[in-house]
Amino acid sequence: MLGSTGSIGRQTLEVVAMHADRFRVRALAAGHASEAFLAQLQAWPDALAWVPGGRPPSEAGERWAVGGLEELAVVDGVDLVVVATTGMAALPAVIQALGAGRIVALANKEALVTGGHLVAAALERVDGDPLERLRPVDSEHSAIWQCLRGERIEDVARLILTASGGPFRDRDAATLARVRPQEALDHPTWQMGPKITIDSATLVNKAFEAIEARWLYRLPYSRIEAVIHPSSVVHSLVEFVDGSFKAQLGLPDMHLPIQYALTHPERLPSPARHAPPAGWGVLEFHELDPSQYPGYHLVRDAASEGGNRGTILNAADEVAVAAFLSGRVTFDRIPAVIEDAVLRWGAAVEPDLAGIVDLDDEVRTALRVDLRIVAS
Repeated sequence: MLGSTGSIGRQTLEVVAMHADRFRVRALAAGHASEAFLAQLQAWPDALAWVPGGRPPSEAGERWAVGGLEELAVVDGVDLVVVATTGMAALPAVIQALGAGRIVALANKEALVTGGHLVAAALERVDGDPLERLRPVDSEHSAIWQCLRGERIEDVARLILTASGGPFRDRDAATLARVRPQEALDHPTWQMGPKITIDSATLVNKAFEAIEARWLYRLPYSRIEAVIHPSSVVHSLVEFVDGSFKAQLGLPDMHLPIQYALTHPERLPSPARHAPPAGWGVLEFHELDPSQYPGYHLVRDAASEGGNRGTILNAADEVAVAAFLSGRVTFDRIPAVIEDAVLRWGAAVEPDLAGIVDLDDEVRTALRVDLRIVAS
């Protein structure tokens, strides 16, 4: 479990605890040695452990993974690696795990946004269905995966990602320059960390999900779309060439896609909340307004050009969001910061892993200087 103390990590361990007869936790990693992480280590005393800051004095040396995320991802006895870290730090571990024959349940957008071509190449070197080896945990991609069971990918006309629209879906676009950070952090549906919550307000996260879909399902961007669906009950849809649609529905609860990635192809009782259709409310769908969500469109357009732009998009978005939260830029300037970075560094060549790391550092360093923000 890489990223064990975040929202996805905690809910994954809840699913594991509910099905303790089926799962054994072999390794845990988190961003720092918090009280929550130390409590997890006590709950699973046989698990290897790692945090970037080094081994806490309370933990025995023999359970500490000196090789970090990459060591944990390929440790003996591990069948499945859940990747729920933030940022692109887990990209090498994803590639290592796939190469070692492990199943990866991916809840980390950055791995595919920055290194989708490397992950795709790793999948091509191992046997089996790529979606058995690389299982999506995001609710939208889990929905598509479930809708595609028993279907041929060549019969798919479109993948349709749903987006809640964030807190400003009904707000006049001309007023977005006045948005305060606390307003943008008030998501109407999901409880998430600050960065992804801001990305949900700009819909940059939905453009990142389109990039993920391109690598997961090997479809061009012309066959991947998004719609506004305020209630978040329909998690995504697939349209087929005969004009029919399939959708996966359920109350917003990440326990369900997490458990599906762990137990596929079985369905088991889960801790996810649920309700009969009468309790779902009205199911509305609206087109994305480009004036309301310019970030979505510019990120998609840049990603479709390929090359090194995924790394630039990810780095520039993280810096732009940090600049907004610290008051250095207004909310409506976030897309402009990203667009300027793509124009400045964009190139056609797909970088290797070292090139991704170097480019990421170059973009972040330069933008932090430009925007006068302090690196965290």
